[in-house]
Amino acid sequence: MQCGPVRYSATSPQSAPKTLEVFPRLLERQQDEIRELAIQDVFRELTTDLDRNTKIVEDILQAYSEGRKVIVLTERTGHLESIQAGVTGKVENLFVLHGRMSKKQRAILIETLEALPGDAPRVLLSTGKLIGEGFDHPPLDSLVLAMPISWKGTLQQYAGRLHREHATKTDVRIYDYVDAGYPVLLRMWDKRQRGYKAMGYQMSQAI
Repeated sequence: MQCGPVRYSATSPQSAPKTLEVFPRLLERQQDEIRELAIQDVFRELTTDLDRNTKIVEDILQAYSEGRKVIVLTERTGHLESIQAGVTGKVENLFVLHGRMSKKQRAILIETLEALPGDAPRVLLSTGKLIGEGFDHPPLDSLVLAMPISWKGTLQQYAGRLHREHATKTDVRIYDYVDAGYPVLLRMWDKRQRGYKAMGYQMSQAI
């Protein structure tokens, strides 16, 4: 029995590839580092965590070496710049989209991105706010979720960037970083797991 209206639901769209996988990355911390902080303080720590950023960069480079078309999303421009520094010189087709760019600069970047052959590997670094409903790049098949988010529309919107049909796409994957040192982030991870399940994603491994 259902009481009241359905506020939000998510399913895997028919156009999405058949294989939808989440690659969870458990990032553990020493027990004395586990503490409750205000969420903005937590996010600030994450963006400057060298070990965490190194793992993110490693995953980006590995996916790129496999010929994948990768989008990396964070909410902070400074974090974007740190990740960019880690992949610069190692990724030929690297694109960076952030809020300090003018509309003309963004348009030129998107035009260059669209001009790539469909099977060419690429990495697009972006803040989440810039890849809303108006953004569409069908070759994308991998999402690196560099900053944690909660469930509801945001996760589905981000994953939706991968669900566009494209001739070279057979599967999609999402890299998700599970920060064990912060109780608030573990609660966010629990919400994302429910969201992934609702969209038909499978975990590549248990953590």
